[in-house]
Amino acid sequence: MHFAFCSGCDKKDGVVIDTGSTKGLICKSVSNHPKRAQFVAAHQIAGTENSGPTAAFHGLFKDKTNIICEPSKSSEHALAIARQIFDALEMNTIFMEAEEHDRHVAYVSHLSHVSSFY
Repeated sequence: MHFAFCSGCDKKDGVVIDTGSTKGLICKSVSNHPKRAQFVAAHQIAGTENSGPTAAFHGLFKDKTNIICEPSKSSEHALAIARQIFDALEMNTIFMEAEEHDRHVAYVSHLSHVSSFY
């Protein structure tokens, strides 16, 4: 499941930020969109073994890693808006290509989740 939020979507230069955990398919699906530059693919590496809104807590994102994928395909304006949000959350932002992100996340995050349930 992907979650996205929009900054100024009612305006010509609105920005959409996807925050889902995988990036390859979503980045491919928007690759030819006329407003691709207004899209930022991001993934915040934060959380606990719990899920859902009740698992949130103050400071959840502080000092955690945020990955922005395909930054060269997003406009400077879109990246600035996204960075402003993630900086306000006190996150450490790094950049990767979508396929590289998905490979790393599969090894580091998803495998540990799978193994913890079996």
